[in-house]
Amino acid sequence: MTTIGARGEVVLALRADGSFVRVRPETGEILGEAPAGTLTDPEDASNDLSPDGLLLATSDEEYRMRLLDVESLEWIGSDARTDTLADAGGRVAFAPDGRQFAALQDGGIGLWDGHTGDYQGSLPFPELATGASLRYLPDSSGLLVAARDGRTWTADTRTDAWPERACTIAGRNLAASEWDQFFPSRPYHATCPQWPSAS
Repeated sequence: MTTIGARGEVVLALRADGSFVRVRPETGEILGEAPAGTLTDPEDASNDLSPDGLLLATSDEEYRMRLLDVESLEWIGSDARTDTLADAGGRVAFAPDGRQFAALQDGGIGLWDGHTGDYQGSLPFPELATGASLRYLPDSSGLLVAARDGRTWTADTRTDAWPERACTIAGRNLAASEWDQFFPSRPYHATCPQWPSAS
């Protein structure tokens, strides 16, 4: 049985059969239970409870990262992405402010909205070792990533700041060929207003 806590207010006890029990730790009161098969991988690290104890970031039966309302047992949002976790022990972490969660995936780290479950983007870590651990910084601005071989990274997870930073680093807009490679289904437009459009 795996135990996931949230700020000492609610503890989720996950069972090997995919069921779980919500418990108030100070009194031992059982707040609710989920039937067997609710969770796909209950005994690995691919689950994390939101800071308020109401939502569980986990993978559904198709191994899509989703949010599960632990009271109603209903999935939140409709995430069409089918990315699978990097391994059976893929790590998941909720930001302290509850606005985002992250999960280890093949080739990087996926980011989702912590309230709606909508996919926000990914951080590529091509050399990331299997089984790395994720932890949000106390101010929820980014992640500390630690690989098994001792390497560590920090990564800014504020996706709204990414375009400005990318424009500053690149010093130009994407070329038409780059746009076609990365955004083949979208019409070209300048993403960095301070630089001229590609021809």
